[in-house]
Amino acid sequence: MSNDTNFDLRFTCPSREMLEHVITYLDRKKARWDAWRKRGKGSEELLERIGASSFGAVVSWGFDFDEIETSNDGEASVQVTTWANQNFRNVWISGDEGELADLLEKFPFLQITGSYEDEYASGEIHGASQC
Repeated sequence: MSNDTNFDLRFTCPSREMLEHVITYLDRKKARWDAWRKRGKGSEELLERIGASSFGAVVSWGFDFDEIETSNDGEASVQVTTWANQNFRNVWISGDEGELADLLEKFPFLQITGSYEDEYASGEIHGASQC
């Protein structure tokens, strides 16, 4: 059963450089995942190979970024969109084991807010959680 979920997020960091690191990480993770899948390999093998503890650290649905905005105090933010089929078999974007949780573990300075809408509900995103 499908549960297509759309996300409209805002990533905020103390500086533009920090935000650029987050974006680079996500772009590289998606490229690695796509290359891995082209080779016919599964997520379990990649998880073991890189020594990660969560599938959210290796699987990526991909993220689209608008232009980075910088405030007068140097804080940087960017609008982000993505989607996932968050059914029981797939890696989720939200939740304790999802891509956002992995992102917050690697970049604890990152703030994630926004909204989601799926086939059953809609609501806000705070950190890695759907509220």
